[in-house]
Amino acid sequence: MAQTTTEDILTLFWATSKRLRQKLSYGGAVAKLTIQQLETLKTVEEHKRILMKDVAVGQAITPPSATVMVGHLAKLKLLARKPDPKDRRGVYLALTKKGEAVFKKAARQQRQEMNKLLRRLSQTEKNQFASILKKMSTN
Repeated sequence: MAQTTTEDILTLFWATSKRLRQKLSYGGAVAKLTIQQLETLKTVEEHKRILMKDVAVGQAITPPSATVMVGHLAKLKLLARKPDPKDRRGVYLALTKKGEAVFKKAARQQRQEMNKLLRRLSQTEKNQFASILKKMSTN
């Protein structure tokens, strides 16, 4: 068996990444949401209330990019913006009732799609895959 090169891995990575983005994005009745938008909803849901600047840092995007993304989610009535009473420049984000419902439905759909993708792997392969992802996702 030939040795796998970095180029081989990059090619596989981009093909897999594209497939995951297609399968794990959410195309519900409200709107088609990207993985990054869903990740933002997840972050807000986990914190219940979070500053916009913290969303930008957590998503590794610039504050102006976070503002645009949050603006889109707010326009869809998935997120509510609330001023920080201690700092008028700060804006807190919270999920709306609609945002909670969409997030729960999207999360359920993502789990179903991921389960479909993982069915091809044995339990040992799933464990190895998780171990590799953990190694690669930490500094």
